[in-house]
Amino acid sequence: MNILLCLLVTLLGTTVGILFSWIPALHIYNILALIIFIESEFYILPLNLLPYFFTGAIVGYSFTGIIPAVYFSTNDDSTLFYLLPAQKFLLYGRAHEAVLLSTIGSVGAAFIVLISAAYLPFILPPLRDLLTPHMAWIIASVGAFMILSEWPRTTDRPKTPLGRLKEAWGSLIIGILVFTLSGILGYIVLRGGLMKPETSFQNLMPLFLGLFAVPWLTINVISKPIIPIQNTENKVVTNYTRILRGIFAGSLGGGIAAFFPVITGGVGAFLAGHATAQRGDDIFLIGQGANRFLYYVGGFLLFFVPFLHIRRGGAAWMLNILYTPQTFSEYFLIIGSLLISSFIALFFTLKISIVIAKNIHRVPYKNLSITILIFVIFLTFIVTGFEGLLILIVSSAVGLLPPLFGTRRLNCLGALILPLTIQMSSFAQSFAKLMGF
Repeated sequence: MNILLCLLVTLLGTTVGILFSWIPALHIYNILALIIFIESEFYILPLNLLPYFFTGAIVGYSFTGIIPAVYFSTNDDSTLFYLLPAQKFLLYGRAHEAVLLSTIGSVGAAFIVLISAAYLPFILPPLRDLLTPHMAWIIASVGAFMILSEWPRTTDRPKTPLGRLKEAWGSLIIGILVFTLSGILGYIVLRGGLMKPETSFQNLMPLFLGLFAVPWLTINVISKPIIPIQNTENKVVTNYTRILRGIFAGSLGGGIAAFFPVITGGVGAFLAGHATAQRGDDIFLIGQGANRFLYYVGGFLLFFVPFLHIRRGGAAWMLNILYTPQTFSEYFLIIGSLLISSFIALFFTLKISIVIAKNIHRVPYKNLSITILIFVIFLTFIVTGFEGLLILIVSSAVGLLPPLFGTRRLNCLGALILPLTIQMSSFAQSFAKLMGF
């Protein structure tokens, strides 16, 4: 195989990932789905080069995709934890520093991939064989832990027993309600039948936009935050010890999310946070960068690991339609491609961040949020039609419950955990009958 040609295709994919990933509400999987459709019809790229295009696009998204979360408050399931610390940095004029910290974590995760690459073909296949029969109860345990780890958000101590009961259980009940409602909605959406066949492959798009992006944009419109002038120096307030701690925690969460089905980047970060008990916004943002990189890029890499070839994430599932990896040389060439792509994506992510940081205070943030909100609605309609808009409205109503009642937004990921746990269990048919399917 021509290595130079593979590199050029990787650079092309990285360019596509960078160009589209910083646009709010646009996921790289939407772009790759379009690429697969074009490729299946017109065969623009030889099939053996398609993986390198996908690699570059996903790496570009894993880096540049943090910009919408930091500056515009639009996020996906892997960046839902970014919002509170990122908004704090934005309101303090340090949004570019937040991007820097996140990219430090991403670069650290890329080096972890390089160091561990030679061992993965010998460690992961037996681990997969050991855990596969137990996946249903493992995923169910994660969902149970999410609910059990909820705690009251208020700090005042009411004087009456009824007041103390309300304080203790108010946010907890809403958290359980959000998990249940999002889970039932996710089950209905994933089960199919709501959307037309030609748009059903994008059924998760309006669901996740409604659960995560629309609520925060709505809060921005209501609260009218004032964005100060941003500092654009390439400096961070941290140290090497905290950097290593952040990379370790993020890599643990991203590795869990990449390897286990259903476990998204947000859930992986949540589990790793409880396991490592890290504190501090700098460690947190570094960890989120590492977590995001391993969730997307590491999960995609598992498709190429010899003796494993498991499909994690939409990119691997789409690529599997047209291509199957077969040799060790493909595996190591993909690793080399993603490392080169990482440094290119790092450079352009920081440049884009500086440009936005220098200008974001010039635009009223309320107007910016309204514009992005309109764009989200328009994009949903263009891609998924009226049926997608209906899902967007319902999921937005569920997604607004956490910020309004002070519970965790993480509970919205019941939209994936609950339906897929049911699907993997022995009572899937009974539950389907109960739901009328």
